[in-house]
Amino acid sequence: MNKECVNYGVEDLLHNDLFLQSVFHSTPITDLYWEKLIQENKLSEEVYNQAKAFVLKMNECENPDVDENLHLLWNRISETNKKKKKLITTYSIAIGMAACILGIVILLNFNSKEKQDSILFASDYDFNTIERVAPSNNIQVVINDIKITLNSDEAVINHTKDGNTKINDDTIILPNKKAHANLNQLIVPYGKRSRLQLIDGSIIWVNAGTRVVYPEEFTGNKREIYVDGEIYADIFHDAKRPFIVRSNDMSVQVLGTKFDIAVHDNEPNKFVVLVEGSVKVLMKRGNPSGIILSPNQLLLVSPTDNSITTVNTSNYTSWIDGVYKFRQTSLEMILMRLSKYYGVKIECEEIVSKLTCSGSLDLKDDLSSVLQDLSLATSLKYQYEEGIYKFREVKP
Repeated sequence: MNKECVNYGVEDLLHNDLFLQSVFHSTPITDLYWEKLIQENKLSEEVYNQAKAFVLKMNECENPDVDENLHLLWNRISETNKKKKKLITTYSIAIGMAACILGIVILLNFNSKEKQDSILFASDYDFNTIERVAPSNNIQVVINDIKITLNSDEAVINHTKDGNTKINDDTIILPNKKAHANLNQLIVPYGKRSRLQLIDGSIIWVNAGTRVVYPEEFTGNKREIYVDGEIYADIFHDAKRPFIVRSNDMSVQVLGTKFDIAVHDNEPNKFVVLVEGSVKVLMKRGNPSGIILSPNQLLLVSPTDNSITTVNTSNYTSWIDGVYKFRQTSLEMILMRLSKYYGVKIECEEIVSKLTCSGSLDLKDDLSSVLQDLSLATSLKYQYEEGIYKFREVKP
């Protein structure tokens, strides 16, 4: 988009065309561009804020009478702004510059946190007030306040642009459709999976043990859904309306990208894995400026710490193709993932819980085949006792 602004000062930014355009005509794309440079320490946030504040205050000062260099700079800013204003020249150098300096001090107090809070946390919906559906062993869809129960291991829900809803290729006719945008729900229990196509064309793969709340149609200047669980999202690009995935602990903003997010309310650790594009993660507790991820990065959020690492994303996303890939993963974690996917209790003795494994399992196989393959790979045995599959160390 533009050459990198490494070691740029305020004056350099003031002569940068993209910067001036971004100040007066910002878009989600330009916002993410500058925020990414700051996040990667390629641009000082203080320098960026000072330059932006100076430009905005100069715009208010309306062509102050300054020296030739500043006059040229003002002409450059005025050309970028595009707004037709009546210019006045009654300001002296002292009054003009004092006003601009005062403006910089004031504007620097309005840091990026307020902007991020307004974008990411100012939701158009109060998702927490949506009535929860009673638990079931079947997939449940609530559309236009009508609950539909699906007796299948997988389901495909498609909201078409013409306003129709298809479930497993069958068009659903819903009576008494409300005029205003409804909030729908998709509840996928353990042992089941679903694929949801939203009305904007975005596709959401919904893993076992997940609840998704989403509007029947997207209105306003952003698209947003709520997730409790794990999804893989392929978001349709719309520069004018960023897509926001909300949970009780974090919000993830994207334009058009592919990523996996696991935000189970009943689990302490959450993660976001970026496959393509760019995402910004803002947590209710943490960095107020948010965290920007690049492709192949994993953000792991725990109650005590946050970390970013480079990973093989297929290890986190292959479940959408019915394959579970893992590398140097503890047996405890592997069994927890299998337990959710198949909807059964699978445990192991504490002595072998930290045993690490690498490989893949075909989740299209039945549970007994998968557990047998894992047993052979780990040299452990498993037994089914009182409704629980349990892996144990083989004793001589």
